[in-house]
Amino acid sequence: MQFIDDAEFQVAIDLDGGGRITSIKWRDMEFTVPFRGSVLTNGWYPMAPWAGRIKDGLIKSASGVEHQLPTNIDPPHAIHGFGFTSSWQEIGPGRSLLHLPKPYLGATVEQKIEVLDDAIRWSLEYDDNGKHSARWLRLQHCDKRMGEA
Repeated sequence: MQFIDDAEFQVAIDLDGGGRITSIKWRDMEFTVPFRGSVLTNGWYPMAPWAGRIKDGLIKSASGVEHQLPTNIDPPHAIHGFGFTSSWQEIGPGRSLLHLPKPYLGATVEQKIEVLDDAIRWSLEYDDNGKHSARWLRLQHCDKRMGEA
C-alpha cells in the first residue's frame, strides 16, 4: 500500500491490487466505494494500456501480427488493460510504475497521484521506450455508483 497524507486529504493506493485508489478521505469523509467482490467495482483504477473492451481480445500490430489479450475478466473480450489487475512498483511519493507484458515490447506506464490545495490530480504516462508498440491508453475508471450505500 502507498499512502498520501495531507492536512485535509488522505489517499490510499493499493499497488498490489492494480494500482487502484482504495480510499480518498477529505476532512474525515470517505469518498470511495469499498471492495464488493469484483476488481471492476471498487475504488478508482488505472486503465492501461487501453480502456473499454477489445472484441475477442484480439489486436493486430502494424506489421499484421495478431496478439491475444487476456479475456478472463469479461469473456470473450479483453477489458481495461493490464493495469487494474497487475502489481505496480513504487517509484516515489504518489508515483508508481507498471512494466507492460507482450505485445507492448517493454513499454511502461507511470501513475502519479498528487494532492493539491483543494483537489487531487491523477495522471498516467505511457512510454513505449522508443519501440513504437501499441499505444492505447486512457486515464482512469471511476465507479459511477460512488456514493451509494
